[in-house]
Amino acid sequence: MKKGPSPYAEVIRKRQEQTDAPTGPEVHDLNWLLGVWGPYFAIDVTDTEIFQRLDGFGVAIWEVQSPSERSHCRGVWIDWLKKNTPGVSEPWRMVDDAIKAGRRQHEVEKLAPKNGWCDMSKLEAFESPPSLIGDVIAEKAFVMMYGQYGSGKTFLSLDMALSVATGTSWHGADVRQGAVAYILGEGLGGIGARVAAWRETHGAPMDTPFRLLPQPIDFSSPAVVADLLASIATWTAELKLMVIDTMFRCFIGNEHSPEDMGAFIAGIDQCRRETGCSTLLLHHPGHNTGDRSRGHSALEQALDQVIKIERNKDSGLITMSCAKNRDGLLFAKRQFRLSSRAQSMTVETAEIQLTPSAEAALAALHQIAAWDGASHAAWYKATGQPNGTFNKALKVLQDGDYVEKSAEDQYELTEAGHVILGLTPESYSTRQKWSNSPKNGVE
Repeated sequence: MKKGPSPYAEVIRKRQEQTDAPTGPEVHDLNWLLGVWGPYFAIDVTDTEIFQRLDGFGVAIWEVQSPSERSHCRGVWIDWLKKNTPGVSEPWRMVDDAIKAGRRQHEVEKLAPKNGWCDMSKLEAFESPPSLIGDVIAEKAFVMMYGQYGSGKTFLSLDMALSVATGTSWHGADVRQGAVAYILGEGLGGIGARVAAWRETHGAPMDTPFRLLPQPIDFSSPAVVADLLASIATWTAELKLMVIDTMFRCFIGNEHSPEDMGAFIAGIDQCRRETGCSTLLLHHPGHNTGDRSRGHSALEQALDQVIKIERNKDSGLITMSCAKNRDGLLFAKRQFRLSSRAQSMTVETAEIQLTPSAEAALAALHQIAAWDGASHAAWYKATGQPNGTFNKALKVLQDGDYVEKSAEDQYELTEAGHVILGLTPESYSTRQKWSNSPKNGVE
């Protein structure tokens, strides 16, 4: 950006003088300015610094309008310039140039190295984030849990949240205890009965640091997020988990718009940064596929972890799988069922049982593929099963992560496959497999 006095200095000063009170049309004009520039600046940059980047002039900032109102506010700002600054021949160009300059400046600063290069010793000092809930959720992570309507997302997220708030082991997984903020955008409904059923099952004192907000929150609005954080700051316990149930209720704008999605993500990131909590966002899959969530791809790119929930309509079994884990391995699939309790239901771990044909197929694979795996044809022949029966068994085993297919199209048992057959770790350790493999060339 050029140096020296800005040609719009007097315009900005006039605007500042006329915004001594938080009322009047000028407030909306300033809202628009920050609303447009905000997504192009790092969230930790103050309002004053944003305007100082426009040649050193700061402007008082009021509540930011939502992205859907920016176009209207832009028109209000331009109309004001036309009426009050006749010397500006193209007020619309002034506004648009300011936006472009701010964006360019932000991109330059974002790409500039700030902390220096890291050598090997520094890299090795970096540790993976500690766990909040076993290998399922890490601390300070941005996590999304998605599944169809009625798949059990709220039951599972509430089960997780109450486990964190009380420090109760979550289905065998260690938990780091701390306060929980649960934002229930869909209203109270039967949530009270669900909490009561959980307390009856696991026990929880009334002063448990679990707080529920039965209303949606506009995370794209910095002012709304600031109010939310201010209320949480009064809590005595450290916030460890924030649950947003659901994104649909707390999203303002077009979920397919990169700008609207970016503003939503920025609000969540601010919550995580200022509190140090993990955020669990409940969402729904896309209309045409269940393999990814709805909305712009910027969301999944911003996530640290993605959890997929599926529920079998016939058996009622709920399957939880890990679709993404930025800083670690994908956790093994887990299965749950809902059990009646009090006036509601609670989540219970479902004992995984294979069908007889799947168990027989798994045992056959273990017999013929102790070291190097087996081809589809060799495995099928070893089972002695009809083609249809074998294919069904194969699907069950793959869905449960009991077998895996290598790049050479060879099927092998996974650790879960060995465990469900009752085999000891020594019988399938990597060391034993490698040292006895004829391909290794070691006698």
